[in-house]
Amino acid sequence: MKRIIFLIFSIFAMAFLVSCNRQIVKTNPKTEETNNPITEGTNNPITEIEETITIKFVTNCDEKIVDSIIKPNEKIKEPKTIEKIGYNFSGWFFGEKLWDFNNDVALGDMTLEAHWDPCMYTIKYVTDQGVLDRQEDKVYYNQEITLPIPTEADGFIGWYYNKKEVQNGPYTFTTDITLVARWEYIEMPIYSIKVTGPTQMFVGDAYSVQLKAIFTPNISDQRVIWKSNNESVATIDENGVVTGKTTGTARIKATSVLYEEIESSWFTIKIIEYTPIVPVDLKGYEIIIMDAESNLSDINPFLEFYRNDDKTYKQEAWREVEQEFNCTISTKPYPALAPYGDMRINWIIDNANNGTSEADLCSISSSWLHKFVKANAALDLSEYYTKYVYEKTLMQYESCVFDNKIYALVNNISLTSIYDDYGLLYNMSLVEKCGLKDPAKMFNDGEWTYTNFLKWLNDGKNALGEGEYAITTDPYYLWYYLTTTTGTRVVDTLELKVRVDTLEEKNAAALVRKIYEDGCTDGSTISGIIDAKVNKWYTGKSLMTPGYTYIFDFLQRQIEQSWGDDIRIGFVPLPYPDDQKKDTTRIVNSGLSLLMYCAGRSYPNGVVTEGIYMAVNEMLTRTMRKQRLDPNFDADAIMNESLKRVTCNPESIEAIKYYDATKVIFDPCSTFISDDTEYNPRESIRDYLTGKTNDYNEAFKALYDLCTAELLDKYLITSD
Repeated sequence: MKRIIFLIFSIFAMAFLVSCNRQIVKTNPKTEETNNPITEGTNNPITEIEETITIKFVTNCDEKIVDSIIKPNEKIKEPKTIEKIGYNFSGWFFGEKLWDFNNDVALGDMTLEAHWDPCMYTIKYVTDQGVLDRQEDKVYYNQEITLPIPTEADGFIGWYYNKKEVQNGPYTFTTDITLVARWEYIEMPIYSIKVTGPTQMFVGDAYSVQLKAIFTPNISDQRVIWKSNNESVATIDENGVVTGKTTGTARIKATSVLYEEIESSWFTIKIIEYTPIVPVDLKGYEIIIMDAESNLSDINPFLEFYRNDDKTYKQEAWREVEQEFNCTISTKPYPALAPYGDMRINWIIDNANNGTSEADLCSISSSWLHKFVKANAALDLSEYYTKYVYEKTLMQYESCVFDNKIYALVNNISLTSIYDDYGLLYNMSLVEKCGLKDPAKMFNDGEWTYTNFLKWLNDGKNALGEGEYAITTDPYYLWYYLTTTTGTRVVDTLELKVRVDTLEEKNAAALVRKIYEDGCTDGSTISGIIDAKVNKWYTGKSLMTPGYTYIFDFLQRQIEQSWGDDIRIGFVPLPYPDDQKKDTTRIVNSGLSLLMYCAGRSYPNGVVTEGIYMAVNEMLTRTMRKQRLDPNFDADAIMNESLKRVTCNPESIEAIKYYDATKVIFDPCSTFISDDTEYNPRESIRDYLTGKTNDYNEAFKALYDLCTAELLDKYLITSD
């Protein structure tokens, strides 16, 4: 009887315990612990199954996730992706365990909690003056920050990012940022010279490279004395052109001619023996280069109207590379739906991002390069550039670089390239009638200074009749190009600086104001010389006007009905400051036509980007090498013949040829300003240059602000 009572009691007791504990447990023969609601895998036996269980999610952020209702022993469906500003999601946790949605199963009601790792961001500080106690800070989102204050310099205004000032307080950006110090316009003394250029080159005259001495801040006299510590390994001439004599390492130094105490650090350059590259098998692959149909004759030497003087050399190199690399190189036009400008840019980017690029290389303007890099539409060629040396002048190198990486090649590097394409065009017949000296001869004789230029204009004004003027010009562009003749960059992509208030810019502005003050112009501010309706030069009523050599054919068509039978156009470079010598002057280039390697291209097995780079690079360099080493190639004679189509004046031809690749600086200022800019800074500058306003700082502030913002946008990879 006792046994029966005990058995009944035990049954009721167990039923009571089960009814009180609604959580499902699993049996583990090795332990009496049975309160774990999960199992890793699905092989463990279950003592009892309930119809449904509830999974709650604690997000620890603003987003909410509804409960999940599942059956016991069933895997939980992973919730949607959630985000929390300033944090990285690290997973869903049950207690201290990271939940594995692929393997773990739930056996009872439970709660999963989102875990987050705080993001750490970097604030970099950039300043062109003063001393900082640190160059960067590491911060978390919403962390209180105290920005550094530069010492040992006056005029600090604040730190700026994307045109807006950033102050002390919580860090609210969700990316790394670079802050730039803003200063009042004050002059700074010279304090350094930096040598830049390639760090590796080949032995031999055919493989010479150019180094550049960068003054910080700029001065008008940028002459330096170059020195090689080992001339048996490498020599360097007065223009910074290095020639390797034998293999080894040489160190190069630049010392200011004006200030002997200012010198650069040693710049190391390695000279190696040229060894032909070993071609790779591209399996018959067709390398496609794409450009506008009208420009294909600049690339493909087999087209009837190929315009460059290296035609035979390029044809030979093209066919040799095709045979050695087992490939074909072809050119194709952009489709009609990708006309020049934003539509073409977007078309290239969309294809690159969708993996549907129709070309291996696209011909682009260097002013577009930053857009493709930021959209991940351009391939980084830095490794290949170092491995397979490709010769460029410094200006050409800078045009291909973004954020210190190389993304393109320059299509043509010719010994007969004309670099001085912007200067002063003049009516030779009218100049002679006024009894004035030939401006091009004055330049060639080293007399084309600011003072002599202004005197020439005034003499011309006095010799002309009523309604005739010495010069018709756009004052803004005249100021800009006058500034760059001093070797000063308004927009310096190497130092990431904008300069509008150094002595060079002020002197150039003072000259332009004086030209208007003296009445040497008709007072107009034409925006472009090709507008014949407003430019009196076209009607023979003006001695000179700024313009480009490459539009001479257009010019002659415009003036042939108004100048009479004596149509002779002269060309002279812009003048330079009185305290400067002709051999210290420079000209500016705002960019080149580039061949960019496109992302989003599908290659067959065995074909890789490096092989395609090798083939195209070898074709271009071999073309130049054949031209340079041909004893029968007379570059000077070819240039003379070409320039005769531009001007009949021998003095002008000599002046144009003076500026070779060693005397060109890269300044993309002109590409930063478009007519659809919200506030066009050129207008306030024009008002100042023509004497309508008198506050220099106020007139040039908008240009400084715009170019600073654009410079950072183009040459620093930042997020909005």
